[in-house]
Amino acid sequence: MSLASSKSGDSVSNSVWDRLTRSLSLRLLIVFALFTVAILFTLKFALGFALDSQFKENIRPHVGQYLSYLRKEIGDPPSIESARQLTERLPIDIAIVSNGEKWSSLDTPIQFDSLDFHRHKRRNGQSVEMTRHQNRFILKTTGPDHHLYLLMPERPRSIDSLGVVVATVSLIVILVYLCYRTIRWLFSPVSDIQTGVANYSQGNFDHHIPVRRTDDLGVLVERINTMANDIKHMLDAKRQLMLGVSHELRSPITRAKVNVALLPESSYKDALDNDLMEMETMISELLESERLNTSHRSLDLAMCDLSLLAEEVIRESFSAANILLDKSIDSTVLDLDSKRIKLLLRNLIANALRYTPDDQSAPVVRIFRKPHNLILSVIDRGAGIAPEHIEHLAEPFYRVDSARARQTGGYGLGLYLCHLIAEAHGGELRIESEQGVGTTVSLILTV
Repeated sequence: MSLASSKSGDSVSNSVWDRLTRSLSLRLLIVFALFTVAILFTLKFALGFALDSQFKENIRPHVGQYLSYLRKEIGDPPSIESARQLTERLPIDIAIVSNGEKWSSLDTPIQFDSLDFHRHKRRNGQSVEMTRHQNRFILKTTGPDHHLYLLMPERPRSIDSLGVVVATVSLIVILVYLCYRTIRWLFSPVSDIQTGVANYSQGNFDHHIPVRRTDDLGVLVERINTMANDIKHMLDAKRQLMLGVSHELRSPITRAKVNVALLPESSYKDALDNDLMEMETMISELLESERLNTSHRSLDLAMCDLSLLAEEVIRESFSAANILLDKSIDSTVLDLDSKRIKLLLRNLIANALRYTPDDQSAPVVRIFRKPHNLILSVIDRGAGIAPEHIEHLAEPFYRVDSARARQTGGYGLGLYLCHLIAEAHGGELRIESEQGVGTTVSLILTV
């Protein structure tokens, strides 16, 4: 077996074990099973103690009296004829050794001298010897010139005991299976809730968890559905407010740009023009991010060369920055929305330039292929990002620097918009960074 297949088998077994250990139904079944075993052991101990006390106090005297009756019936010295009549009336066998003569009701003689008897003293002072042989209980009494052996009825044969054990185990297995299926049915809404929560975590609040029962879990499912519906309405209202505000801001910004254009040339005019341009860009990105963040988003897909798009963005927007395009493959043609991919590239390169010190080399745009992916990476040699910030960078309006200075970054929408564009193309935006080394942001597309 190869190492790869061995690791695959280990991962499968680990996955199965994880599912079993996390299964609420299985854990409850184990608890019930352990509880049942504990009860059985407790009952066995209690009943055993009670029966032993009962035997000692009540039954043993009767057994002793029964043996006395048998002994008296056979006589002293023992009468073979009386012994024969007893074996015909009762389910016992008798053997007599007297004055060197032997008599036995057994079909197959037993060598009693070779058996290991244990002596027990009775309350009346008499003693009796006991042993077991071939599933039979043997009592031995001794007189002046004879030995009397009383053989109790045979115990059930081992094959019968084995059948009882097999039947019992089979019944236990069936009961355990029925118990497990019942528990699974009782907790079936839990699986539906897990599926619903997974959908909600991905923003799919249109998912409805089926209500299968009217018990506590059914009530919980109904409340979760109500909560998801309320959250959906709240997010829709927030989105509509943001879109409305963004649209309404376009008109005053346009008028302000016209008024600024009429001002005489000065540093103040340039600063106002830059601020208005930034506001217009922010509004455009807000509107674009909201379009991409809805379930009705649509892409204008066409076969595009990713390398040519990158070259075009670098030439049009970053010609003075000496951006290096490194591609290790010839064909990078994919079904893409060129407008949005170019927007993603502009944001990534602008971020890389913003965080690259003047004494460091310009960022690098690298395009390469893995077995099932085409990857575009933008690499800078900046200060890097602390690990606790990386997982939040693609969230809207998140900034590593809470003091919103323009020297330390934008308004926190660029990477969020890039994340939405990557997701809309069925891809992934991955951010890797090391402090003191730099940051790599990669667009991973499936081919």
